[in-house]
Amino acid sequence: MKFLVPFSVIILVSVAVFISCEKETVVQTEQPITAAVVKAGASILTEKDIIAALGNSATPEQTLEYIRRWTDKELASQAAVDAGIDRVESVKKTVENMKKELLSAQYIQQEIDKIGEVDVSAEEVEKEFREGSLSLPRREPVIRAAKITVANLADGWKVRDGLTMDTFRARGAPVSLDPIPEFDAIKFEPKSKFTPEIWNAVFTTRVGGITSPLPDNGKISIFLVLDKKDVGSSASLEEVFEEIKHVALARKQNKIIKDIYDSLRIRYNYSYDLAYISKLENANKKNAQPDSVVQGANAN
Repeated sequence: MKFLVPFSVIILVSVAVFISCEKETVVQTEQPITAAVVKAGASILTEKDIIAALGNSATPEQTLEYIRRWTDKELASQAAVDAGIDRVESVKKTVENMKKELLSAQYIQQEIDKIGEVDVSAEEVEKEFREGSLSLPRREPVIRAAKITVANLADGWKVRDGLTMDTFRARGAPVSLDPIPEFDAIKFEPKSKFTPEIWNAVFTTRVGGITSPLPDNGKISIFLVLDKKDVGSSASLEEVFEEIKHVALARKQNKIIKDIYDSLRIRYNYSYDLAYISKLENANKKNAQPDSVVQGANAN
């Protein structure tokens, strides 16, 4: 994250006019996109540069803010050079490391782009789930319940009287304000989907049991408990499909990146101080990764 240093001098900007410390002449005529919008010492900012940075959909406000930040950065950078900061050894190392980080990231992205879009199919998600390679226990209790919804408490007790699991849909469908799906089509719902009062009443009812009529968003509902699972129980594929897909996709992407780095280890020479590395790996043995960091390296 970059932080802007506040300045006491505000650079005033208006549409198509940029005034910089009385050193630049205001140009009112339309300029080609390669013409300088701002000049700061030997550095220039063109409209083409701005479009490359912001795209074509940037608002005038965003563009003006970008021009201001670019100018501030250039002026502060020139001041740093004049002060000799660029010649400080620690700064030179930091700049060099930043350059390598940028080049490294650009190269990796370039190699990833060559592969194309990476995705995880439904079959792969199901395979991950079936083989249990991704352990995703429930983080909150869930319940499967059918419900009959009526307008008032009196109607609720009329429906509830003598109601059983076998007669629930037959008696409920004609009077329910909301449709009652086939029981097999009803999905697990987490605790967070219910009000505390409804959840407590429904979750404490045995599987196959039916609750008393309960207030439910201005109406009255009667719940038939079809199944319930507590925290830590194994989730169904349907419940965790998207989560498994997300984890599997991240793992596949990480594998691609690892393969890119592994190919570089083959193409380029490098070496480690094995005594130093071994000392670190032994100290970290309990949490060591499967592959040694010195795999393929030459020993000093």
